[in-house]
Amino acid sequence: MTVDRSGTAGLEDEAFALLRRHHEEPGERQAQHIARWRTRSPAHEAAYQRAEAQWLLLGMVELPPATPSQRVRLAFEHACACVLDHPVPLAACILGVLVLVLSPLEPSQSAPQAVVRAAAPAQETVPSAALQYRSGPRQQEEYALEDGSVLYLNWDSEVEVRYTPDRRALRLLRGEAMFDVAADAARPFVVSAETLQAEAVGTAFVVRRIAEGQASVAVTEGVVNVGLEGMTQRVALQPAQALQLTLRGLGEVNTRSLPEIEAWRHGMLIFDGTPLEDVLAELGRYTGYSIETRFLADPDEGVNASFFIAEADDALRSLAQLFRLELDGRTPGKVVIRSAPPLRPGA
Repeated sequence: MTVDRSGTAGLEDEAFALLRRHHEEPGERQAQHIARWRTRSPAHEAAYQRAEAQWLLLGMVELPPATPSQRVRLAFEHACACVLDHPVPLAACILGVLVLVLSPLEPSQSAPQAVVRAAAPAQETVPSAALQYRSGPRQQEEYALEDGSVLYLNWDSEVEVRYTPDRRALRLLRGEAMFDVAADAARPFVVSAETLQAEAVGTAFVVRRIAEGQASVAVTEGVVNVGLEGMTQRVALQPAQALQLTLRGLGEVNTRSLPEIEAWRHGMLIFDGTPLEDVLAELGRYTGYSIETRFLADPDEGVNASFFIAEADDALRSLAQLFRLELDGRTPGKVVIRSAPPLRPGA
């Protein structure tokens, strides 16, 4: 599903992302960047003022406390507020509550670390003085690179970094990473994943390695030039735009909301009309088992919902209830999902 977020809505998305980053990572650099952004045009200033008002409203929602009744109430408010720029269907709000109250599929799993935490880089020297940065299967990590850029790693991810006097070359070996790039016109910042290549000077964007021969890039700030390794043709992606590499080559540019792109950094998953099969696959990244979806009757059925990453097991069960799915977990380490048989008339 493609959502048009150009014009005013696009500016509001960008303004909110800048404001949120400033509150979470305060500093002079962020403040100066926001000040420059606001002076670009009257529309930029107006969008920022609307984002500030939106932030104040969202700031009143606290993290879910321990008591079940309060968790349900605040989860309902949070699920309805996560998709910021259009009304959320009632089913999505109900889904946000179900995520917090249904029993997990595998209660024996330890609670995941869903919040980004600072840590000393797990570095090792490899040929040509490259450095490798990693995160564990149930961890997110944040690393400050030597040029002032910041690297954020999602669960079970790995990036190789190789800096030279005229180039900053990085390769995503597995998983997903966000790059907040320090400006340096003399040294382009180039990230590779499979044969996909994304180049920026000073910007912020997310790169994900999906599978062998498949990867994606999504931009949250600035402009990123995307193309294939060894090819000169490039596509310039703007904020809230994304591009995917498939086995057939580069796909079409599509539009995604900034909150959706950055959600994993804040312990959330946001789906906006996403096909059910893709939602289940995404949830599978945050569980301790593989998910098989080839028996779905309608794999393209759209899902509008917000989930906590730490509640991925419960999210899967709530989807099963809402979309009438059967979960078969008899095989260790694997859950097979089938669409339930149609209801008989009068049932």
